[in-house]
Amino acid sequence: MAMIYQNSFMTIAATAAKSPIAGLFSTSSKVELKSINVQLIHHFPNSAADDRKKTFPLLSRAWTYQERMLAPRALFFGQDEISWECLQGRRCECGIGESYLRDEIEKPRFFSILDQSPGENDARVAQGRKKRLWRKAIIQYSPLSLTFASDKLPALAGLAEHWRHSTNWTYLAGLWKENLELDLLWYREERSHLKFHPDVSPWRAPSWSWASIEGPIMYEQEHYLPGSPVDHSFYCRILKADCTLMGQSLTGQVTAGYIDLACSIVPVSFSTDGVFHESKEILFFPDSDAKGEGYLIRMIELSYHMELFLVVTPSEANPKAYTRVGIASLPAMESQLLPWSEETTIRII
Repeated sequence: MAMIYQNSFMTIAATAAKSPIAGLFSTSSKVELKSINVQLIHHFPNSAADDRKKTFPLLSRAWTYQERMLAPRALFFGQDEISWECLQGRRCECGIGESYLRDEIEKPRFFSILDQSPGENDARVAQGRKKRLWRKAIIQYSPLSLTFASDKLPALAGLAEHWRHSTNWTYLAGLWKENLELDLLWYREERSHLKFHPDVSPWRAPSWSWASIEGPIMYEQEHYLPGSPVDHSFYCRILKADCTLMGQSLTGQVTAGYIDLACSIVPVSFSTDGVFHESKEILFFPDSDAKGEGYLIRMIELSYHMELFLVVTPSEANPKAYTRVGIASLPAMESQLLPWSEETTIRII
């Protein structure tokens, strides 16, 4: 019986049946209510994109994200109730809004993963958890509001510094040098509903950093969810990467940055509607409303046999470099048919 239930597609349980012949269906009980009092509870929002954030304006601010995550204990005074969050979990007065959703970072898990030393577990597994946890944090941080666009990196600097001390990794404008191949593969969320706004904010990060754009960003689920595959087929190599710091902080503002990639490329044209190599259309996730000519950089094959590519175009500021304009994807079998070049070196700024 264990094998039957374990391998079933769906189990339907007649939970209210008193005997095997009672069946699934029953008549609902009727209750007469003369008068009742109801209190509407706005529960702790599970993400920055949650509509309920309107009742928790503090949690929609970028600066408060790292404060909440780094605080071992926090007491949140909401519109309807008080909520408590600590290293053991979350509690609220009504007792209902205590659970965490899949895409939300649990504070107990946050600290247990980040503060775990390599000796406590398999080093490779522990490192993989920390890398995925960072991307999950960025997914939650990216939609949050800032009064000054230039604060995009400074508002996360404290959390990044805690990460840097825990891992001894090298921070590069919101990404980590030790895992750039995957950290680079962010994309704008909700591609089909994008509303691009004119870029009126000052330059604040290289084009390859998620911090260079406004709005929520996303990663493939296997790049941030716990227990995801860790083995991928990489088609590129990071040769060199660095950022020029604005001040003394290693996790604060930057004035420039570059990445040198050893990779295979293919020429393409692009617009917000897609990427095209001759008559071949490739699914495109643009960073902004732009069109032109450039290259597809072959990056990685995912566990479900889909390949991801960076899309770059020649830089106006540096004729020997390129800027990122988005990422694209294509089934691996179709990617193999493209006329990929021999390995070459491309600098992205």
